[in-house]
Amino acid sequence: MVEQAFQNALQALEQLDGARREKLCLALARTVVSPEEEGEVLLFPEDRDTVGAAFTAQYPKLRIAKENCGAPGFLLRFGAVEVDCTFRSVLEELLDQEEIFSLEHLMTLCSI
Repeated sequence: MVEQAFQNALQALEQLDGARREKLCLALARTVVSPEEEGEVLLFPEDRDTVGAAFTAQYPKLRIAKENCGAPGFLLRFGAVEVDCTFRSVLEELLDQEEIFSLEHLMTLCSI
């Protein structure tokens, strides 16, 4: 049952429209990066234009990496440190923390 809920939540996140996906990515980024930090962001190919422009505006010291993120969401790199903000990873983290989560809860946290 938990696995099915996880898969349903992941599928729903992956199918968000561009504006909601951008909002979710920016909300996730706010939890791990400040506007003054230098680094780079690897984006899922579908998100390079929309989410990439939003990242550039919100975080002027983050560069958009030439390489892509292999899954929906994004990766942040700060030197040798990489922060995985792919949707799968975020949901797995919630599950590992034994958080009671639902897609509605995640959307509410991100104000989507």
